[in-house]
Amino acid sequence: MVNIDSLICQSINPFDERDLKAGNFWIEQQDTKQTIESIHLEEIKKIESYLDVVSFDHSSRTLLLLGDSGSGKSYLLGRLKRELNNKAFFVYIDPWVDSRFLWRHILRKTISSLLYIPPNQSESQLILWLKNLPVVKNSKFQKSFNNEERKRFIVQLKNSYPNGINNAREFFGILYDLLNPSLSDLASDWLKGDHLSEDDLKDLRISSSINNEDYARGILENLGRISVENLPFIFCFDQLDNIPLSSSGFIDLQSLFNFNTNIHTQIVKNFLIIISMPTSTWNDNEKRIQPADLAEGRLHQKITLKTINKKQIEAIWTLKVSGLHSQAKPKPNSSIYPLNQQQIDINFSSGKTLPRNVLIVGRKLYQSYKDGLSIITPHPDLLSLFKLSWPDEFQKSRNKIISVNQLTALELLKILDEVLQVLKCTKASLKFSSNNVNSGYLSFLKAFEKNCIIWTEDQNMNYFCNVMKYCKKEIEAKTYHHLYLLRYSTLGNPSNKGYQIYKSIFKSPHKHIQPTLTSIHYLTTYHQLMMDAKSKELVIGGEIIDLPTLEDLMRQSRIFENCQLLLDLGLIKKTVEENLIKTESNQEENEKIKNYLLKIIQTQNFISLPALIEKALEHFSHNFLLNFDQVQQLTKEICQQDLAIITNPDEPIEKQLICLNITPKIKDDNF
Repeated sequence: MVNIDSLICQSINPFDERDLKAGNFWIEQQDTKQTIESIHLEEIKKIESYLDVVSFDHSSRTLLLLGDSGSGKSYLLGRLKRELNNKAFFVYIDPWVDSRFLWRHILRKTISSLLYIPPNQSESQLILWLKNLPVVKNSKFQKSFNNEERKRFIVQLKNSYPNGINNAREFFGILYDLLNPSLSDLASDWLKGDHLSEDDLKDLRISSSINNEDYARGILENLGRISVENLPFIFCFDQLDNIPLSSSGFIDLQSLFNFNTNIHTQIVKNFLIIISMPTSTWNDNEKRIQPADLAEGRLHQKITLKTINKKQIEAIWTLKVSGLHSQAKPKPNSSIYPLNQQQIDINFSSGKTLPRNVLIVGRKLYQSYKDGLSIITPHPDLLSLFKLSWPDEFQKSRNKIISVNQLTALELLKILDEVLQVLKCTKASLKFSSNNVNSGYLSFLKAFEKNCIIWTEDQNMNYFCNVMKYCKKEIEAKTYHHLYLLRYSTLGNPSNKGYQIYKSIFKSPHKHIQPTLTSIHYLTTYHQLMMDAKSKELVIGGEIIDLPTLEDLMRQSRIFENCQLLLDLGLIKKTVEENLIKTESNQEENEKIKNYLLKIIQTQNFISLPALIEKALEHFSHNFLLNFDQVQQLTKEICQQDLAIITNPDEPIEKQLICLNITPKIKDDNF
């Protein structure tokens, strides 16, 4: 029999800090057991009713989803995706970098989202949508692929949709190629707007890549126009605090509403558009949007998330501690123990609050109770808590970004620009090609030297050649002390003009750097944290972290010292010489694990030894050779170093508790 207080000592605080972040609802899978059905149920039903109307009459609708920071907007979108994915195809549109490329950004994110494979399905949303088109469903084109069948497929679709299809022959040809296993990936890349090589375009029987806004708009309109007899699309626009600024200095919502108006005026069918943003952001910017774009028929309803009541507060706390209660004997008298009803009345005297506040208060009260059960009371500082949370955020980036070319050069340069601000480099200019999302340059000052970063990922060698000509011109003019070419993609071959120019100009002090995927993960992890901070959605240690604080934490933690791209650019230097070794020894890996174990102990005060070991195994899951016994041995080493103690070493391991012996200064590690 294990009483509840013993379990509290042994276990991680159930009010996990990950629940306090808005996060990206698209890549984070929600736990259905952690959902309080009554919270925002009215708003969900209202959105679902609009989806039903779109399914019935196929006319597109637009909803504005508002709520205070911490009200649960992103969680609600994730819940919609989870509960309604059998009634619609979901599309997530994150903030764009440059409004000149908005249609191409939306198209790229649309196709990327449609490549998602829903739960209990074996094929992506894109293929499910395509196979559900009546023309495809009733045909036999899926069984064999050749040029004659491709022609018949195109003719049949043109006959079925004779009007309003932009570039019909090429578009319908691409749909056929999506069904062909040998061309489906290439066809998806073309739809996303990648600038493909001449050979790839030839394989797809396409004359050019999607290289302008009109072309991208036409493809999106096509998707709606041929979907009348299919499930609707739900477009979710989220984290809009982070979109570009207009010339007036405010976020450029007008461009988004221009897109929305076009959908309705061009009578594009079967779209349910949900625009989500904080209420304060809407209040600050509503008057800067053209009134005609907010008229009836273009914005159909504003839905504002309400605060939650005391019963729902209690329900959240009950849910969080239920795992412990299920293991306890005897059962606690209160369903929210070690918390209590009086704490609800004191902390939420008005009877109303936001979901995030409930989690913040619950976490602090629970930890306070846990600390009171022990003699030693740790006081982890903000930096330690940040270092502890970084690996989880980094893993999310690893799960989301699986190739360098998943992001455009435009997006990558913008993120790199954000990192330069953290490193306090003086930026001179960030410019993008007027018609190309896969090339741009960023110039900056370092030690009074003017440097330039060119990032281009164009597969098309003609575009690459143009970039090389620009580089040659700048190098010959001695505009920059260092000119760096960032390119993961191939450089072509000796017969290409662009390759020949590249070989002749990129010599010291100028150089080509091939970014690693791990470097991209460092950049994108910071980018997501930065967006959360700007939206007032980043919570660490129960505190809402603003952007200046986040930047300071990044500098103090020295996490970027492990980003190879920043090292190659000379933007940072390793502070410890031995860290220059890229391949870590077993000893270095062990030090990382021990460091992590200490941070967990520091933040949790007491924790059972098995729970600590399992937490480390989960965190270092990429190390397939690591096992329970090895981590247990590392905890013994920590104790031998007098950094921690096992309070009851004579008990069986499943009953042993570990805590800090002293409050050590935990060394910086490689994340």
